[in-house]
Amino acid sequence: MAASRVAVSGLGVVLRRRPRRDAGAGRPRIVFLLAHAYGIGGTTRTCLNLAGALAADHDVVILSVLRARSRSLLSQPAGVTVIPLDDRTRLAAEGRARRLLRRLPSVLVLPSDQNMSRRVSLLTDLALVRALWNAGDGAFVGTRPASNNLLLAVRRPGTVVVAQEHMNFAAHKPVNRRELTRIYRQVDAAVMLTEGDREAFRAAAGPGANLAVIPNGVPAAAGGRASLESPTIVAVGRLTHQKGFERLVEAFAEVAPVHPRWRLRICGAGPRRARLEQQIADLGLEGVVTLPGQLQQVERELHDASIFALSSRFEGLPMALIEAMSVGLPVVAFDCPTGPREVIEHGRSGLLVPEGDVSALALALLELIEDEPRRRALADGALARSRDFAIDAIAPRWSELIAALHADRSTHEPR
Repeated sequence: MAASRVAVSGLGVVLRRRPRRDAGAGRPRIVFLLAHAYGIGGTTRTCLNLAGALAADHDVVILSVLRARSRSLLSQPAGVTVIPLDDRTRLAAEGRARRLLRRLPSVLVLPSDQNMSRRVSLLTDLALVRALWNAGDGAFVGTRPASNNLLLAVRRPGTVVVAQEHMNFAAHKPVNRRELTRIYRQVDAAVMLTEGDREAFRAAAGPGANLAVIPNGVPAAAGGRASLESPTIVAVGRLTHQKGFERLVEAFAEVAPVHPRWRLRICGAGPRRARLEQQIADLGLEGVVTLPGQLQQVERELHDASIFALSSRFEGLPMALIEAMSVGLPVVAFDCPTGPREVIEHGRSGLLVPEGDVSALALALLELIEDEPRRRALADGALARSRDFAIDAIAPRWSELIAALHADRSTHEPR
């Protein structure tokens, strides 16, 4: 960790010497540093959504630290330049020197951000240095602990640095909490997804940190509303401990004998697939609970369902939940930290049940299955609530924040 701090500080000395290069034509520049713009995760989706919306009035660039597939799993937003740094699709053509650098560990990427640090190398570091040198001035936005830390190096007159926080404070390991509070005291602003998370980080970082709250935004749903005709419950997410899908399967085991026509579909890929398959078999739910895998067109699954279920143990702000609400699905969710409570108005746009209470989750699902008018009323409420998270409403808040930060920096920087 100490070596990484020294390396990032040294990078800052280097980058402060780079020539000034502003975006042309009077359009302000925004540069996002994203781990993998070619994947399908929630952070990737929200970043692409935001970048596409901001491109109407900004020169927007996404620096994708990694590229592990030739084609993106998500549509690249119009008007946004996506630059892959460490391109793993060209490994076969790499020379001996690049192969050697790829075997050496990174010194720039925050070691405690293991989801990123274990995937990068010294070759990645060199690509990052080159990209940050050539990025010009403007606003730089990080999207995870490692990228937020790296962007401390680009701060100089003419730039602002904004750190995005996509996870709740308690979900981070203690070492990451310490690093994040250090980072958030130094950036121009840190953007949280929920008020609850801002308070948690405020308590740790102190009053000197500039902490804002801007939720994730979702684009308008294609294909209209869900018809709510199919006897199907849908859930979406990576098959990991965080998402708690084994709890949803356990709850559905109480539903299936009472309503044998109903089905549960859990869409996503991940390390817990085999465990979930075994649980489904042990409960005699084969053919009733299905795992269709990772889907590029999740919207089709949402439109073909009648209820959305969220069984996570923790979240930042669950994008899949908001996307389900945006097609008019009634939602049932554990009241986990954080996010569901700040999205769902209980009894109006969905149902919240106590965190970890599997029987309460089953009862909530039964309530919506057995009461169609209630189900449709909550669907109407979900659709109305989702409009508060429309990307057209969220992007202007980012524009206003970045403009205010630039104005503040220009006021306080020496001439």
